[in-house]
Amino acid sequence: MKRVLSEKFGICIAVEAISADIYRELSSLFPEDSSFWGSLAESEDKHFKILLAAAGLINGGGAPSELVPDSLEEIDETFLLVSRAKEKTKKGNLSSLEACKMALDIESSTVEHHLQVALSEIGDKQFLSHLRMIIPEEKFHIDQIRDFMEAKGFGSGRAKN
Repeated sequence: MKRVLSEKFGICIAVEAISADIYRELSSLFPEDSSFWGSLAESEDKHFKILLAAAGLINGGGAPSELVPDSLEEIDETFLLVSRAKEKTKKGNLSSLEACKMALDIESSTVEHHLQVALSEIGDKQFLSHLRMIIPEEKFHIDQIRDFMEAKGFGSGRAKN
């Protein structure tokens, strides 16, 4: 289980690195909005470093196995999502609205329900301190992107009831 946990956690680390690369690319594609995209890239770089530290706990046996559900399809799907998004940004033919929607998809996919449940049930304080630093920022990113979309005149990206 520890090996599988470590491998899957490695995918999450890769997702953060790719997300940061995507936001850096969007910063170059949209120089007028480079501070916005750059701040998202910096946050993802920070998440990458936090996850690396947490991965060290996994490899040392300090990570609770309950954090990872039996099925990690969401993590694999997120990896595919960010990989495809990176290819789109490399092509450089995105509108600002498309870039915002892509960012919302990325950020929405990283805040997984199973992780939220696991965080509330696991008692390992050192491990949780690393992961809890990530969760609130992911939600903030969603709000930050929606506010940016509204400021650009794209609407909020929120579903209408």
